[in-house]
Amino acid sequence: MRIRIRWALFVALVVFGGGIFFERIVLDTSGKSLAPIASTAPLNSNTPEQVVNPPSGLGQDIETLKNKVGQKNEYGRVKSLAEEICENIYPQPPTDAECVDKINHGIASAFDPHTAYMNKDERKVEDDRMNNNLEGIGVVLSKEKHSAPLRILKIIHGGAAEHAGIEAGDVIVRVDGTLGTEFKNVYGAVKAIRGVPGTQVTLEVSRASAASHLLLTLTRQKITIPQITTKLLSYQGKTYGLILTTQFGEHFADDLKNAVSTLMASPRKLDGIITSVEDNGGGLVREVINALDLFMDEPSFVLERTREGIKPFGVATGDGDDLVHTPGDITNGLPILVVVNRGSASASEIYAAAMQHFGRALVYGTGTYQKGTIQASFPLDDTSLVKITIAEYLVGTMDDWIPVQCVGITPDVMKPVSPSDTSGDDRMTECEQSNSIPSGGPMKDPPKHVSFAESHLAQYGVDLEMIKAYTKYTKEREIKPPSKAS
Repeated sequence: MRIRIRWALFVALVVFGGGIFFERIVLDTSGKSLAPIASTAPLNSNTPEQVVNPPSGLGQDIETLKNKVGQKNEYGRVKSLAEEICENIYPQPPTDAECVDKINHGIASAFDPHTAYMNKDERKVEDDRMNNNLEGIGVVLSKEKHSAPLRILKIIHGGAAEHAGIEAGDVIVRVDGTLGTEFKNVYGAVKAIRGVPGTQVTLEVSRASAASHLLLTLTRQKITIPQITTKLLSYQGKTYGLILTTQFGEHFADDLKNAVSTLMASPRKLDGIITSVEDNGGGLVREVINALDLFMDEPSFVLERTREGIKPFGVATGDGDDLVHTPGDITNGLPILVVVNRGSASASEIYAAAMQHFGRALVYGTGTYQKGTIQASFPLDDTSLVKITIAEYLVGTMDDWIPVQCVGITPDVMKPVSPSDTSGDDRMTECEQSNSIPSGGPMKDPPKHVSFAESHLAQYGVDLEMIKAYTKYTKEREIKPPSKAS
C-alpha cells in the first residue's frame, strides 16, 4: 500500500513558485469554469471537424489552460519522486514525517545558498534571532554545509562560553554526545545548544593549540545582544560618536535614529560619526532603507532585478508600504565613516554601498561578503516556511545604480592586513559557493563618479582621523560585533 504523506513544501512551490492553485486549474480570471470550452475542442485533438473558431481571447485562455495543466503534471512528478524515495530509501527513515522533512530541505536548497525550507523548529530559531530572543551559551556558530565542522566564530561577552574559556576558532566536536558533523545545518546545532536558562549542555571542543579535546559542561542563560551599541571616542582633541551594529532586525531604523540623537545630545560636540557594520550579516531590507533615509534624501536607495526586469524596491513585493521617509539629514551634515569587513553581508552591504554611492560617507575596511539577493518568506500551513530568493538587489536609482552580487563593496580606504591578522577576512564569499547566483551584470553606460577624496576633500580629512580613532579603539577593546548567536 502506498503511503500517504502531507506535502507542505510541494504545495507551497505550486502556490508561490508556479502561481497555480490546484482547485482553480479550470477557472478563468472571473471565476467562470473553462471546462465546457475545453470540451468543445479537446486539447489533444487535431481532427478538422473538431476545430472551431473561438471567440476573441478564447484561444489565449485555452493556451493558458494548457500551460497550467502542463505545469501541474510537472509538479506531480515531484510528489511521485518524493513518494518513491520515502517508500524505498535505505536505511528507512524513522518516520514518514522525517523523510518528507529531508525532501523539503533538499528541494529548496537545490536552487541557491539562500532559498531554504525551515521546519517549525528551524523557523523558531530564525525568529528568535531576528527578535533577539536568545537562550544559550553565548557563541556565534558557522557550519557551511552538512559535513562541515561546527566552528565558533565569535564569543558573546558575558556568556557562559566566555566564562568557560571557549575561544573564537574552536571547533565543537560533540554537543551532548552528538557529533557536530551530524547536524545537517547550523539551525540543528543551534537548537541543540540553546535551551531553557538554568539547564546544562556538554560540549566537546577541539582547539588547534591544544593537544587534546576539552570537555565542558555549561549552564544556559538568557542572552541579549542589542542591535546597536554606542560610545563616544576621544582622539587628539576631537570627539566621535561610535555606533556598533549586529543586525538590521525589526525597529533597526528607529534604534539608529535614537542612537544618533543620544550621541548628538552629548555635552561634547561631535566631530563625526563612525558606523561599524563589521560581521553584521544583514536583516530586513525595509529597515536598512529607512536607516539610509535618516541621512540623505534620494529618489530610491534599492532597486529589485526580478524576472520582470528592474524596478524600485517594493513595487514587486509590496514592501514599499513599510518605508518611512525622514526629510533631510538628522546629523545636519556631520562626516560619517562606515566600517566593513568580510562578514558584512546583504543589508550591511546595502547600507555601505548606498552611503558610498551617494557620497554621504567614506567606507573603510576590507572587502565584503558579496551577497546581493533578496529573499521573501512564505509561511506554510503547518507553521513551517519556505524562504525563496525572489530578486537581485541593486543600489541606487533607476538612472544610476550598481550591483552587489558577486561584487561586494570595495572600501574607499582599505584596512591594512598583516600576516598575523586573525580577523577572518579570508572567509568564503557568497559567489565562491558552488550554487550561488551570478549577478545580472552592471548598468550599461552608468554615470561617472569621482573618488570620495576628490568630491569631499574636507570630509575626507575628518574621515581619515576617524579611521585612526577607530583603529586605536579596536586594538584596545578588540571589538568584533557578532552575527548569529546561540
